[in-house]
Amino acid sequence: CMVSMGKAFKLFWKNYVNFTGASTRAEYWWVQLWGIIAAVVWVVGLIPIMALVGDTEVATMANADTAAKMVAAMYKLVMQPSSLLLMFWMVIGLVGVVLVLIPGLALEIRRYRDAGLATWAIWTVWGLSLIGGWLSDSSSNSLLWHLLVGFTGLFAFISFMLTLMPTNFLAKVPGIGHGQMIQHTDNQVKQPKSFTIMNNSDDEL
Repeated sequence: CMVSMGKAFKLFWKNYVNFTGASTRAEYWWVQLWGIIAAVVWVVGLIPIMALVGDTEVATMANADTAAKMVAAMYKLVMQPSSLLLMFWMVIGLVGVVLVLIPGLALEIRRYRDAGLATWAIWTVWGLSLIGGWLSDSSSNSLLWHLLVGFTGLFAFISFMLTLMPTNFLAKVPGIGHGQMIQHTDNQVKQPKSFTIMNNSDDEL
């Protein structure tokens, strides 16, 4: 059976640090949908909170002619209930991001393996796509820099394409495939001999 949205959520947390298993497309993309829903809920909650934060003390702080007046205006701004609520909401968002970093990476690695990619290729693709994302946030006009960004950006695209591939799509490809056939059943993943499977994903999307 196909992994449901609810089961994908459970598997995400159950396999918090599982970097050795395999995850189907259904499991992976249901989790992405969960992430989108959480982000939308957080932003929707942020909008009214921002509306509650008044700009009177901000203007006073900006127009303060002495350090004492600026500190006083800043203190009043921070101690407003709406400002405290804003800080609380920001902390919730930050904690949420931190909590999903490790299981998100683990899920990404398991999805690559499920697509058939060998372990060395999995970490190479992930590492270069991560570097590509970091370089794209930097600025430089040199040709070498742009070529480097383009090269690593290509791996980011490859990373995305891997998440769309069905189970065992690359397993038998010489060099980059792990050479084993993963089989998803109703209750477990049949373990190939070459690596350990600890996930309990169902059939793919």
